[in-house]
Amino acid sequence: MWGVEVLVETNSAKPDLFSTGHGEWEFTGQGTFSVTFVRLLKDGNGAFTGTTKVRETIRRSGLSNYTSVRKEDFFLPLYSSAH
Repeated sequence: MWGVEVLVETNSAKPDLFSTGHGEWEFTGQGTFSVTFVRLLKDGNGAFTGTTKVRETIRRSGLSNYTSVRKEDFFLPLYSSAH
């Protein structure tokens, strides 16, 4: 098996609320990849509010189609006003 470090770009309607993700892709066989990355969360003023860790399994189904299952955990600091 092999893995590669990657920066994850997103097409969110609110890209100012979290950073570009930093993590790793791993080919697990038969057109399937395991992806894990972490992003910093920010409020509307750009202040740090926590992190999110994303774990996703992506399965290719053709040249330009895929399906995926994603789990996202949010971690907020004790001092965060988002609690």
